[in-house]
Amino acid sequence: MLKTAITLGIIGTIGYYAVTERNPADLQTKLDAECFAKYGENTTGANSYISDRAKCMFTDEYKEQLELAEAEKKAELKRLAEAKKAEEDRIAKEKAEAFRNSPKGKTEAFVTQASGLCRAELKARAKFPSEVDFNWFEGNGNKYWMNFNEDGDSRVLIQQSGKMMNGFGNMVPFTGVCKYDYNPAKNEYSVVEVLI
Repeated sequence: MLKTAITLGIIGTIGYYAVTERNPADLQTKLDAECFAKYGENTTGANSYISDRAKCMFTDEYKEQLELAEAEKKAELKRLAEAKKAEEDRIAKEKAEAFRNSPKGKTEAFVTQASGLCRAELKARAKFPSEVDFNWFEGNGNKYWMNFNEDGDSRVLIQQSGKMMNGFGNMVPFTGVCKYDYNPAKNEYSVVEVLI
């Protein structure tokens, strides 16, 4: 075990010196010339540990310039990305606002309002309004339909389900339907029919 560790240590040391050995003078001169030709006074020559191509060593001032240029590039890319996101957000808001103000958007908003209106209408028509219990979750009989009309009234139909007390004092299931005509241009609605 100790012999193996010593052998690895010797091999590692020899490898280190072999890697860090200087290039021959003529090759080093050629590599230095490549660096000076490419970067001028911004280089102090070539890294002497690379033998196949010039790996230039820069002056501290040039390194600072490169770091500053990289930081400015990153800052510009970040600024452009933020500007792009802000523009996309602005366009998305404008589209959402345009849809909300469109006839179809107003009609879809009315569907939400009509759900509350329908509950009130159904309670008002029940024999015992205080004993009406609606299903509150989707899939329990609550449904919405909209027959949108671009040029005039749109038909909105709301179906609500739940339980209500009958004349014998029992809670029995019911399904009620409310039909409305909604005019988005005037923002007015009329009750067409309420059925229990």
